[in-house]
Amino acid sequence: MRKINIGIILALSLLFLAGCGKSDQKEDPNKKYMYYINNAQTKVVFEEMEIKPEGQYQLVNDLLKKLQAEPKNLSYKRVIPDNVNLPTPEFLSNSKIRLNFDSTYNQLEGIQELLRRAAIVKTFCQLDFVDSVEFYVEGNPLTDGDGLQVGAMTSSSFIDSFNYLEKQNIVLYYASTDKKKLKGVEALANYDGSSTVERIVIDQIIKGTSGVENVEQYYGKVYNTIPSGTVCNSINTVDYICYVDLNSSFMGGVEGISDELVIYSIVNSLTNLSTINKVKFTIDGEATKAYGTVANFDQFFEMNYNLIDKTTENNTESKAEDEN
Repeated sequence: MRKINIGIILALSLLFLAGCGKSDQKEDPNKKYMYYINNAQTKVVFEEMEIKPEGQYQLVNDLLKKLQAEPKNLSYKRVIPDNVNLPTPEFLSNSKIRLNFDSTYNQLEGIQELLRRAAIVKTFCQLDFVDSVEFYVEGNPLTDGDGLQVGAMTSSSFIDSFNYLEKQNIVLYYASTDKKKLKGVEALANYDGSSTVERIVIDQIIKGTSGVENVEQYYGKVYNTIPSGTVCNSINTVDYICYVDLNSSFMGGVEGISDELVIYSIVNSLTNLSTINKVKFTIDGEATKAYGTVANFDQFFEMNYNLIDKTTENNTESKAEDEN
């Protein structure tokens, strides 16, 4: 999947209010909790747990396994995904635990990494024998985006509200000038954790080119592909599959644009993200067998390169030259 460095800036930055360790619930200091992240991956959440009387090393390993297991609450996400190997714990002096991850930890980035790290630290720091937690990767201290060591962390290391702006290059696919192909329009999505990048992508595709600057200058005339009145009820990514639930207005189609282009304008835009390989659609929570002339609408969709207007790449180079 081709990523592009130069982007058209979207007005998509949002205020991050749901910070680490804050939810509508309140922790009881007399109870113990497993910490997770919510499905939107915007905040740390928790559910009560019981701690069995066992050795410290065994308890830490048991909690790590639980952090990689699916939570009982379906609206929560596991903290350590399957593609990240469990760390090796090491007990240090001064009630400190060091968690040494291998290189798979580097797959976690930005807000997602920060929230997962917060959930792990908060889970362990409530134990009587743990005051702080250190993260290591391949035997080296974890560093932040500026190359500085993160160091030992406690529950108070993660504040309830903070400004954390994440930028990611995305490509939005609209109908080309002749409405027979999809043309990729580069964009730089600015987001800060109050929404996922896939939510930003789907909302902007539904919105169309409104708010995206200089589209025609760099890409020629492109057309919106989503039927009027369409709303994304929910969007969630699990194990590289993006589940998109749209309202019934989406079934109306767009005059002059094929049903295939309508579908793949969404699919190609989402699967261009490194975290998504496939897209599965539902309409108001129900699987639908056909979308207009497209049969098997209830299947898993992957990127369709054959529908992409190849002249996009030339426009991209011109745009990059102008901005340099």
